[in-house]
Amino acid sequence: MGKNISFSIIVPTYNEESDIARTLSALEVLEYEQYEVIVVDGRSHDRTVEIVESYTKRLPYFSLLFEQVNYGVSAARNIGIQAARHDVLVILNADVILPPNYLHQLEPYYQQGYEWVAVVDRVMNLETAYARFIESEAYIARFVKKNHWVWTEGFSCTKKAALSVGCFPEKMPGCGGEDGVFGEMLEKSNKGLRALDIIAPHIAPCDFDSFYRAQIVRGRGRTFHYFFVKHYTFTHVVVDTLLSSIVRIMKMLSVLFPLAVVLRLSRYSKRGSADVPIFLYLFYLREAVLLRGMWEALLRVAARAFKTADTPVP
Repeated sequence: MGKNISFSIIVPTYNEESDIARTLSALEVLEYEQYEVIVVDGRSHDRTVEIVESYTKRLPYFSLLFEQVNYGVSAARNIGIQAARHDVLVILNADVILPPNYLHQLEPYYQQGYEWVAVVDRVMNLETAYARFIESEAYIARFVKKNHWVWTEGFSCTKKAALSVGCFPEKMPGCGGEDGVFGEMLEKSNKGLRALDIIAPHIAPCDFDSFYRAQIVRGRGRTFHYFFVKHYTFTHVVVDTLLSSIVRIMKMLSVLFPLAVVLRLSRYSKRGSADVPIFLYLFYLREAVLLRGMWEALLRVAARAFKTADTPVP
């Protein structure tokens, strides 16, 4: 058995009053001795801070930090990374509900010298079609198509590894893709693995508003990734957005393609073929919102492209 491992769990928050209590309650009862919980808030204007403080006031291993200015989830995570006192970082979104033995499951991998560990994230709230759609897509991507993946809900890495790659890319505005960039950088220079025996349950968007917001973020994140991380020229980003939009619209208009997609998705839903009609609606909704997100991001990239200040677009 290797050395004892200590964990710093980092949770960025911004208006998370609907989820954060469940997440922190699960962290409070983790079956492990050496860990701390660091919540980094981006100046929430709902009850998030009040809820977090109800934990920090009675639990000495819980702490609350703030962004001076809300520059997004990457900056919040980086504040937590810098403040972390322990060997290994577990970086959570505010809707992840870790099982009590989660840190014990991670421990052997870090004792063996791994620098990062990706796990299997699974949707908990499968009572709504929105959540089942998301879970079916994720399952197919990871276990049917066997797509390459690094970042997951419940992701962890050593603090040393996080610092070695410069932490999360703060120049990407907001959130959407920054976690994948971080995972890719870690993989290039640090030893890690995908632990298929560890599950990180999380709450997926389960209504129209939350599903819509999540897809907008995904659409924006794609464009931001090309401009802020890949350093594509503005012209290149415009051309890419136009071509991608044309392809998406052609897929939507083809009818047969969306139907084939949702038939496949329904095979991995607990309701099976009964989900085909609602999944078809969600496919079209998702594609339309992704398009909107891409074009919104393009307008923000245009504003950034013609500025000289090296600061994130708010």
